[in-house]
Amino acid sequence: QSLKGWGNLVEKILEHLKEEGHEVDALIPLLGKYDPIDVLHLIEKDKTLPKTKIYKFTKDFLDLNDDKNDYSLHEKIIKLSNKIITTNYDTAFERAVPSLRKYKAYKGKNYELTTHKDAHSKLLFKLHGCFEDVESMVLFPTNYEKLYNNPEKDAEHSLLVLKNIF
Repeated sequence: QSLKGWGNLVEKILEHLKEEGHEVDALIPLLGKYDPIDVLHLIEKDKTLPKTKIYKFTKDFLDLNDDKNDYSLHEKIIKLSNKIITTNYDTAFERAVPSLRKYKAYKGKNYELTTHKDAHSKLLFKLHGCFEDVESMVLFPTNYEKLYNNPEKDAEHSLLVLKNIF
């Protein structure tokens, strides 16, 4: 399957919620007019929409279990640097180069995040988390707030690592 970007993910979330019997008809036309994060904000504010189901759907949707995907771009990017920083939740980099799995780090993986200090060390830094660990995912606006505007220990550590890499 092709993930086709952020807007497609939000569209698929809405389709899934509708299939599950949730009232989202008013949100669907907003996708073309507003940024996907704005639509996610409305989804998050609606207390009748089950966030656990949304995360479960997102986890299933992002599971790249089809070996027909093209990872050539990921392979080229990995050749440019030992340190990869991505905001994507998927495992495309790990599929492109399976050995990267042991160098994967994201918020909450503090040990893995400390390995970036050696200039030659490998690091796959998933700034917005990984679907394999749903609690690490930065999906809704409050997740972004928590990561970027909150001095929470894990978030602060992630941002410090990012600054040190740059």
